[in-house]
Amino acid sequence: MRHSSFPPELRDFVESVEENAQAAGHSAASARIFGAWAACFVRFCTVHDRGWRDPEHVPDFLDYLRNRDDVDDASCERAADSLAFLFENLLKADVRGAPWHPDQQTDAEEEKEEDEAADKATNEEGEQSTLLTRLLFHTSLPINEALELCAGDVDLDAGLIYVSDPMGTPKRIIELPDTLHEPLGNHLDRLRKEHGPRFFDAPLFQARAIQGRVDESDDEQESEPVPADPPEDGDEERPASLWGYASDN
Repeated sequence: MRHSSFPPELRDFVESVEENAQAAGHSAASARIFGAWAACFVRFCTVHDRGWRDPEHVPDFLDYLRNRDDVDDASCERAADSLAFLFENLLKADVRGAPWHPDQQTDAEEEKEEDEAADKATNEEGEQSTLLTRLLFHTSLPINEALELCAGDVDLDAGLIYVSDPMGTPKRIIELPDTLHEPLGNHLDRLRKEHGPRFFDAPLFQARAIQGRVDESDDEQESEPVPADPPEDGDEERPASLWGYASDN
């Protein structure tokens, strides 16, 4: 946008914006951008019979830009930066708390990213809980042994799960049901991306929600609660795995 296209009053205003921007340490290119967007804002307010010295009209101006096909998101961000400079440095107005201010937009983006990360973590925990339940149902693994598995204990090519004692010595091998090949493979791919080459040592199930339930389970076992109704003579002890419970029905 050439200065010659501006009316004399607007030309002087744009030059003042540019001079102040360069004096504040901005490059000549950035100063020209600040001046151009300041001029656009003044023209917008003039056409809509609004006072351009009032920052309350900035949101309408930015909405106007967003609705134009020839203005992209990056240009809208530069416009907001330019108007923040105009009001803070030239008009000496405190607009730091305004929703359109670039600093506020940065905080909103960070909050959005944090929410998305939290949602992703919650979804992954839910997927791990489901996968753990399916593993217990389709195998004879007790839950405490399933939670001690590492990624390297699963051999998808052979279709086997290797169960070891606390010293790392294999004690038995469990055949992996076909129905678990794909979900376990996807889960191992996530662990590989997260932990890199040493993902084999990573716990197979890492969800915090799962760990919390395990801790509660351990506390209950240590307290040794007395059952309300003692088992009758001849009753066999219930199996530890979900598959065992299902097979009794």
